[in-house]
Amino acid sequence: MQFKKGYITLERLKEKDIELVRRWRNCSKISQFMEYREHITKEMQKAWFRSINNTSNLYLLIYYKGKKIGLANGKNFDWHARTVEGGIFIWDKQYQGTEVPVFVFLILSDLLINVFNLTSHGRILKGNKRAQRFNKLLGYELCEGQENIENQLYKLTPGTYARHAGVFRKAFLSIGQQHPLDIIFEKDELEKKYAVFFESQMNKEFLQPVEFRNGNKVFRYSI
Repeated sequence: MQFKKGYITLERLKEKDIELVRRWRNCSKISQFMEYREHITKEMQKAWFRSINNTSNLYLLIYYKGKKIGLANGKNFDWHARTVEGGIFIWDKQYQGTEVPVFVFLILSDLLINVFNLTSHGRILKGNKRAQRFNKLLGYELCEGQENIENQLYKLTPGTYARHAGVFRKAFLSIGQQHPLDIIFEKDELEKKYAVFFESQMNKEFLQPVEFRNGNKVFRYSI
């Protein structure tokens, strides 16, 4: 599964890439902003991948102009309550503090909120002021009772996201990045249970006619 908009592609994490993620996740410049900061072994990473390779989680490699630069995720999907926890981290220093993480956030939020009709939550360490400012700017609000919690829970509702996203969509336009969101199911995964399930949960409101390209099934959203 791939989610593409302009120069950015989010690709469902495969086992062949988990060692790359592990190396960056163990980097102190990344782990200092995570709740879990202990060293992650190869065996731990394999066990983690087995635990998240399902329809309750969607971990996505971030590509920018074809280069792997980070990881995005929707995790702990509750398909009955329609909630999910979202998050991103960028390991490539070239793109940290640029507009790229903002655009990744927009694509991930469009996916979770507009395509899958979910309310998104995110956890941010109390001392991570930069991430707090970034997420508040994009519409996340601190949940009730979280003031004294170390790993604080924030919430982004569809209504709040709609009000905040417009400003950043204009930024997409300003650099020629106003593209539809393409959701691509590769031909070798079309019959797999997770692909069938995720397709069943997709909102059809903004959907253009489905296309088949080289055997891949492509859903195009005008958002």
